[in-house]
Amino acid sequence: FYLFKYLMENDQKVKPYYLIEKNANEPIKKLKKYGNIVYFGSFKHKLFMLLADKFVTSFTFEETMAPFNAEQYKEIYANELNKKKIISIQHGMIIHNISPYLSKHQYRTDYITANSIYEKAIIKDTLGFKDEEILITGMARHDNLLINSRKTNQILFMPTWQRGLQNLSEAQFIETEYFKKIHELVNNTEVHNYLLKNRLKMYVLMHPQFEKFAGHFVNNNKLIKYVSTTEVEIPDLIANSLFLLTDFSSVAVDFLFQKKNVIFYQYNKYASHHVPSKQIEYSDIGTIVVNLEEMLDSLQEIE
Repeated sequence: FYLFKYLMENDQKVKPYYLIEKNANEPIKKLKKYGNIVYFGSFKHKLFMLLADKFVTSFTFEETMAPFNAEQYKEIYANELNKKKIISIQHGMIIHNISPYLSKHQYRTDYITANSIYEKAIIKDTLGFKDEEILITGMARHDNLLINSRKTNQILFMPTWQRGLQNLSEAQFIETEYFKKIHELVNNTEVHNYLLKNRLKMYVLMHPQFEKFAGHFVNNNKLIKYVSTTEVEIPDLIANSLFLLTDFSSVAVDFLFQKKNVIFYQYNKYASHHVPSKQIEYSDIGTIVVNLEEMLDSLQEIE
């Protein structure tokens, strides 16, 4: 969004269009000021894919932009796609070896952006991009944090997804360790007392892939609020939150960038679907805890 906003306000030579799901209510409200919205899967989406010179994606073209089956699309429109440039601007700083998801060998990507010379080294080492294909630009959303970062009375609990769990039935999902650990944390009396004592409110944001299970994450405490990506703006949550609880998410870097505390609740280090990178460890970014007792100790330290 922040790249799109910049182009709309500052660059008359570029005509950007923003591709988005039609049910993304809050983000669409923010986009309407600028126009140039294209709804995913619409006829306009299919047409503009052929008209565009460049595809800019926060992940890969195959995962986020193809208007129908990606492999079929690439086969039908091979000649047209070969004329276009695909640029991945990422959706978070790379702190893992994410070669299964962003590898140059596996996905059609011409360029990828990097936050720093250090991240460029990780990309070269793990994703198969050549030196000239990695553009050190920083991240547009961090520009927003420089302007809008503040400390309020809210904290953010943002567990990442775990590969495969999105394919489970609801009955299977509530039997997973993932569900049980989150449910345990948000219903813990000592956590509730901590929030009350420090006049804090906890926002819980599940990964979009898990929002279909959101109805099972219940608690009766008014200091804990579950929010959806269709209702809130993630950049606003990040900018406004006092500190972060997560498990493995690279959103931790956005908090580090703001000099805000991060607690990694890694009750099972093997639950991460990522392979660690050689260059970065979680302990470089925040505090690692493996159970609720350690979590509570870390909360006391932050207090």
